[in-house]
Amino acid sequence: MFIISFDPGVSGGICVLDEKGIVEIYKMPVIAVKAKIGKKQKTTTTYDLVKIYDLLRKYSSEDVLMVIERVSTRPGEGTVSSFNFGMGYGSIIALSVVIAGKNPTLISPQTWKKHFKEFKGELYDELKQDIKLKKEKIKEIKSQMESISSSSSKAKNIKDKESKKRYKDDIKNEEKEINKLNAKVKRVAKTQARLLCKKMFPDITKEFDKIGDDGKADAVLIGIYARDNVNELVSTDI
Repeated sequence: MFIISFDPGVSGGICVLDEKGIVEIYKMPVIAVKAKIGKKQKTTTTYDLVKIYDLLRKYSSEDVLMVIERVSTRPGEGTVSSFNFGMGYGSIIALSVVIAGKNPTLISPQTWKKHFKEFKGELYDELKQDIKLKKEKIKEIKSQMESISSSSSKAKNIKDKESKKRYKDDIKNEEKEINKLNAKVKRVAKTQARLLCKKMFPDITKEFDKIGDDGKADAVLIGIYARDNVNELVSTDI
């Protein structure tokens, strides 16, 4: 059996594995396209689906398990960017069906990362703890807001209205900090992915040298997770 794994996104990667190890590994093929947004013409990057198909179509006659990291909407992303990403992600799923003849398996990043203890480190744990504390702080602030709103007479007071506004501002600030911490967690995780792949595959360390190679590293680790748990995985109904 071949396992073809995708870290989706234009900076992602594709990996083909068998029971012995990596067969092929690619940075996600992309192309630049011009799009008219309002009155402006902009150049955006999207998947090169023809190139991806050309790379993988030789496996269409093989026993193949397609695995793709499950993604969701990303906070702070614009409508156009979200639409383009969703279109591309759906195209990858469709392409997987064409090659394998069945729906791919979608694996959440939390699931495959738990498979590798190397993702747990002092900095990673500290960041996660900071995020947890800030989420608890938000719950506390919301509880204070509810206590003000519970009394209709108090809610009408100017002082209480000012307090509610201050609480809302505090929540926004905490949420901004959480977003920053999540970005740091992501950077740490991507660095860990490249270092782990270098350790596991010393003959091809150059494939994971650059920051931009983290998509390939993630694709490799997603594939290894799938290979190690192949008997438990089933095709997902999309």
